[in-house]
Amino acid sequence: MATIKSKTPKVDSKAPAKNGFKYSPKFGVIVNCTNEAHQKAVYDQLNQLGYNLKVVVV
Repeated sequence: MATIKSKTPKVDSKAPAKNGFKYSPKFGVIVNCTNEAHQKAVYDQLNQLGYNLKVVVV
C-alpha cells in the first residue's frame, strides 16, 4: 500500500484564531453512493462497525 504524503500545514491546536475561535482539525472520508438505498446500506454497515457518521445529500 502506498504512503500518502500530507500537504496539510501544521496547526497549533491550542492557539486561538484571530477571532478567538479555537480550531480543531477533523478528518473524514466521503463515500459516493449510487442512490438512497445504497447510502442507507453503507451507513448501516459502517455504523455497525462503530464509525461516527454524518449523512449528507448534495
